[in-house]
Amino acid sequence: MEETLNIGKEIYQPRILDIGTGSGAIALALAHELPEAKITATDVSVAALKIAKKNARHLKLEKQIEFLKGDLFAPVKGLFDIIVSNPPYISAAEYKELPQGVKDFEPRLALWAGQTGVEFYEKLIYQSKNHLKKDGWLLMEIGAPQAEKIRVTMQECAFFENIDVRRDYAGHDRVIKGRKK
Repeated sequence: MEETLNIGKEIYQPRILDIGTGSGAIALALAHELPEAKITATDVSVAALKIAKKNARHLKLEKQIEFLKGDLFAPVKGLFDIIVSNPPYISAAEYKELPQGVKDFEPRLALWAGQTGVEFYEKLIYQSKNHLKKDGWLLMEIGAPQAEKIRVTMQECAFFENIDVRRDYAGHDRVIKGRKK
């Protein structure tokens, strides 16, 4: 979020896409901090979008955010300055080991990302090419052990530069970003 704000503050009226918005926390925080931004937030879950819209109304930010139902880029049109996502990143093996309290609190769709935990990232990285403006940024929250695999994927697709991994306050790899060439 902090990385996205730093980039967004440098762009006049940035157009931002939040993929997998869930409760809308990222989109809402960006709308609050970047009032000139035009934000689109998507999710495959109708229930999640209902909560996100309710949160936007409560915070009086509903006019700044367009909420759309759909998978990845399916519901969106046009190009964006910034694409941000906090996708599911738990592998099948990791999901089995999660405490039951976590499984009871979070929907499986919000946690489980496939056999390796990076399948969502691969789709997001490759599909973002057609939805980012030149010099636009892709920022994704990651699970710490996935940083190198995701960095390599971004390098191999050959349309990102300035690829960088940022650590959280505990020192764990947490956000990866890259700028479209």
